[in-house]
Amino acid sequence: MLTNLADQRLAIRVRHPVLRLDGRLLRDSLFKALFFGHVITLMIRLTSKYHSIMNHFVS
Repeated sequence: MLTNLADQRLAIRVRHPVLRLDGRLLRDSLFKALFFGHVITLMIRLTSKYHSIMNHFVS
């Protein structure tokens, strides 16, 4: 049964290279968007912390 499922998956992959490529591009794009979203959120948090620390010393 498992061998049959593996063969079907391989057959689908071989028969539809465009769908596989689109899926890979979509997954990579989603990963990049999530990664850069986290980086931007981290930078905003660090910047706001830095400004609050600097305001504390200046006041």
